[in-house]
Amino acid sequence: MAVRSLVLGPTDEIEATLSLSVLSRQSKFFKLAEKALLDPLEALGANLNGPVFGFGVPEELGLGTSSCAADSSLVQIMNIDRLVKGETSLLPNYEKAHQDYFNMLVNKAGCVKRLHIQHRLYYAYVKHLWATRHSAAAMDRLSKLNSILELTAHFEKSITSNLQVHCFVKLGNWKLAQEPPGTILSLTKQYEILRAYKKATFRCNNDYKAWHSWALINFRLVQHQKMFQNANDDFRSNDAVLLGPNTGSTTLKQSHAAAATITGPQQQPQSGNKIHHIVAAVHGFVKAISFGVKKWTASVQQDMLNFLTCLFKYGELPEVSRAINDGLGLVHNEAWLGVLPQLLARIHVKSPKIRAILHSLLIKLGVKHPQALMYPLSVLLKSPVDDRRIAAQNLMDALKANSSELVEEAQLVSSELIRVAILWLELWHEGLEESSRLYYHEGNVQGMLDVLLPLHCEVEKGPATNRERNFIESFGSDLANAHAHIKNYIRLISSNGNSIPTQGGFQQSRSSASSSSAPSDVRHGNHGRKINAEAEAAINQAWDLYYNVFRRINKQLPGLTTLELSSCSPALQQASNLVLGIPGTYRVDGSYVKIKRFNPSVQVITSKQRPRKIIIQGNDGNNYVFLLKGHEDLRQDERVMQLFGLVNALLAKDRRTNNHDLKIQRYAIAPLSHNAGVVGWVPHCDTLHILIKEYREAKKIMLNMENRLMTKMAPDYDLLTVLQKVEVFEAALAKTSGKDLYEVLWLKSKDSEEWLERRTRYTRSLAVMSMVGYILGLGDRHPSNLMLDRMSGSLLHIDFGDCFEVAMHREKFPEKVPFRLTRMLIKAMEVSGIEGSYRSTCEQTMGVLRENRDSLVAMLEAFVYDPLISWRLLGEDAAATAPEKAAQPSTTHTEKDKQKKEASDVVIPKEVRQRSLSLSGMDTVKKKSKLRDHFLGTSLVHSRDFMKEVIQEGKDEDGEDEGECIQVVQKNQSSEKNMNKVQLLLSDKEQEDSPDDAREKAAKLNPCTPKGLKIASEIQSMAANISSMGGAKQDSIVGSVARSRIDKSLREKELTSLIDLTGGGEDHANVEALNVRALKVIGRVQDKLTGTDFSSNENSSSMVEPLDVPEQVQRLITQATSNENLCQLFIGWCAFW
Repeated sequence: MAVRSLVLGPTDEIEATLSLSVLSRQSKFFKLAEKALLDPLEALGANLNGPVFGFGVPEELGLGTSSCAADSSLVQIMNIDRLVKGETSLLPNYEKAHQDYFNMLVNKAGCVKRLHIQHRLYYAYVKHLWATRHSAAAMDRLSKLNSILELTAHFEKSITSNLQVHCFVKLGNWKLAQEPPGTILSLTKQYEILRAYKKATFRCNNDYKAWHSWALINFRLVQHQKMFQNANDDFRSNDAVLLGPNTGSTTLKQSHAAAATITGPQQQPQSGNKIHHIVAAVHGFVKAISFGVKKWTASVQQDMLNFLTCLFKYGELPEVSRAINDGLGLVHNEAWLGVLPQLLARIHVKSPKIRAILHSLLIKLGVKHPQALMYPLSVLLKSPVDDRRIAAQNLMDALKANSSELVEEAQLVSSELIRVAILWLELWHEGLEESSRLYYHEGNVQGMLDVLLPLHCEVEKGPATNRERNFIESFGSDLANAHAHIKNYIRLISSNGNSIPTQGGFQQSRSSASSSSAPSDVRHGNHGRKINAEAEAAINQAWDLYYNVFRRINKQLPGLTTLELSSCSPALQQASNLVLGIPGTYRVDGSYVKIKRFNPSVQVITSKQRPRKIIIQGNDGNNYVFLLKGHEDLRQDERVMQLFGLVNALLAKDRRTNNHDLKIQRYAIAPLSHNAGVVGWVPHCDTLHILIKEYREAKKIMLNMENRLMTKMAPDYDLLTVLQKVEVFEAALAKTSGKDLYEVLWLKSKDSEEWLERRTRYTRSLAVMSMVGYILGLGDRHPSNLMLDRMSGSLLHIDFGDCFEVAMHREKFPEKVPFRLTRMLIKAMEVSGIEGSYRSTCEQTMGVLRENRDSLVAMLEAFVYDPLISWRLLGEDAAATAPEKAAQPSTTHTEKDKQKKEASDVVIPKEVRQRSLSLSGMDTVKKKSKLRDHFLGTSLVHSRDFMKEVIQEGKDEDGEDEGECIQVVQKNQSSEKNMNKVQLLLSDKEQEDSPDDAREKAAKLNPCTPKGLKIASEIQSMAANISSMGGAKQDSIVGSVARSRIDKSLREKELTSLIDLTGGGEDHANVEALNVRALKVIGRVQDKLTGTDFSSNENSSSMVEPLDVPEQVQRLITQATSNENLCQLFIGWCAFW
């Protein structure tokens, strides 16, 4: 620039000058950035405090932004209403004096062009002042500059309005940013901000940022008025709206705090008409969406999600409905493809107006992009919720008019893939395992019937394939007889006037029958007891048959390694040259790869869920490999991929990250139903578990070396206090190197240059997902859920079932870390470890996420309130604990926990015993053991075996045994195997009761006979053995590792039938519970994105000082690497790796 200035003047290099200033400022060379702007201004003879920039303007000219601060509240409200409705004139009333003043400014600058150049340089200088934290001076100068820009634009039409639009948008943004999170936005501030954005839209009708800002401020005003009113029902202030930084996002905690500060007689009327704000927001969002271009992808998606919120929340209002209908015609159909999951999730909305708008939009979208709707609609057609299924069928019928062949093929492929994913053998195996648990362990007969009766109905429909015919030949007779006994049981229970029990088995019926005292009641009671006995005999006869069926199925499943489509799905084998596209290949421009045929052989991966590896040949000649997963709900994973796409767009747009190849690797996910789907096969990837296993086998190192050391030092590790666990954990780490992954990266690279590139990509991808995973609350990051790309070195995450910190709040083995950052991951980084590229990438990523928090919150709000997945938030563990406490590691125990741990039979090495470990509880353990022996009539295992029983993880979905790194000390007594399930039903309190009390409580929990107990125990044991097959070792953990997901589907059907956010469901308690939980989840996300996630006092009414990005990242890294947190994790998480 200095050399070029010898030839070129300051007016010739304006673009290069502005770019140099921006780059210097982003690189934190603030002096250079300032010099780059002031030098050309000085060369142009500009005075920074002169009239050209709004200083020294005569008062009689009245230049400046108008304000309504002196008006009464009622007048201010009327002004806001007129402004929002567009009834306020935004053109100043200029006269001859203003013309003369403009001419003076032009003469002073030299010409109109030089005046415009000075204004552009000065605007860049004002932004530099704001960036260097001279906010007051920047605001004052920008306000004065805006008045001059309005004047020049009025008298000189040749000057473009872009600079003026940018100045007004920036002024509105800065006025918002000056308000701390959770403070009150007065009517005066509302008017000033709304006027700034309104002027921006007035000066340029096709500017995206102007319409985006205008729509967003109106949307936030409505949103936070409602939040503020909910925070204090008695408070009816109309002078205040809660807004947070930039766009006013605030947390529920902050709204309560702010509401508490506004009471008394000074309360004023409400700010403006809510409907006017909603209509303005809808109009603004439509304009923004229609003007959005690729570089605004992330913001456009936010606009679309907010537009859908207006539709679903306020679409019944006539004015809003009219505005939405008018605006839909301005938006291109392709724009809606990005929010298609959110559109289809509300397909069953009850409001006729909203449903008409939504279905009209989907039909219009389906006419132009039918391929995009086929797979999602196929999922809804199999929904357990009747309203959703009927709505999907109506929409599919409407699409048949234009794409009948495509619709038929989509339904065929979807249903047949599900048939291949879940064979009748597997369906009955899991159904019998689940129903045995419900009946024998919980006494839930109704739950058992809910599982078994649909299976019987499916069998009664008749077989459709050779495999199903073989199943009927082998098991049809026994299942038919069992079904007859079940029907007999239902008949007997109904004839006796009793309801089918949901807990306690037959104990309820027995107790009710024996409570009669009158002679007639006694006779009736005797008859009732006889009927109950017959019903119990019927169900026991059914279980004798079910048990035989289960045993035979259990023997056949291990041989299920390959499937031929000719035997399990002949329709799929015959399907060829389809119009239907391959999942994940459809693009916005309408291009896609059609299905040519399916590979006739399907490989079954020997793992817990037994997924299938299918190959689809496309019409482009390429083979597309997918993992076909049954018993798995992939709808949440699909939404997570949508979020990752948004994050990738943000990282690609930001100048700090777009040159560092920072992105999250995505893959195709296509749900086929609520419990099946296909996942794109990512080539050249192995899980960390496989890589470490292969490396240790090659080096003759035991896979579970660290766990062996820990078990040797403390066999009763789970019973230790946190301090003792830390000592054992650190002692095991000290005796092993933990460089396995480091060595793997080196050995798999052909030269040092390739190794360096892979290591860099590995570090950056780990850092990006650490931050994004923390914001999402992603848990369950064990070594089998992290994959390493052998070609690039990037880390890839799979299995997104635990989001929004669900894993942190589960009852058993809650996670204590925000993301996985164990020693193996750290040692595989660059030389400086955490302090190098990892930390800088974390800070850059978190900075981008925090600056774009509104887009992320909009996406996650749609995620949380999505009816297809929101029922997960009502889980017991998730609802039991507030998410705000998740960031603080738990280091204390209750008195009961202390007593229980002190009373355990702990075996610890000498060096640990010397650290004040008490073994005084042996007598207590012996007493408890005698009590259990007296009750169960057998010798039971020691306490450590009970603790291991809780862990019911085995092989993960990728075929690797999560428990291979676990050395479990097991006993071989047959009594232990038969009785371990009953032991788990005894809580700690019940074990301390007297033998009679314990016997009575256990009878209520488990009314089954010894024969029934044997059946249940053997079914669970056989299921566990099946799940552990296929691995090199069987370091299995007692208990079922193949727990069926049928109960999850049943719970989804129950909850989603009750919860209807858009239609006013009948069960308001469930709706309220979901709303409360969702508010906590979103509040927690907002805390993370504003740096207030480490608040020490969550209930404090005082505002929390937000952390800056480096401090927030440092605290997260400290938590993730804390041995105190790591040593408390579930052992299958492999924290020692």
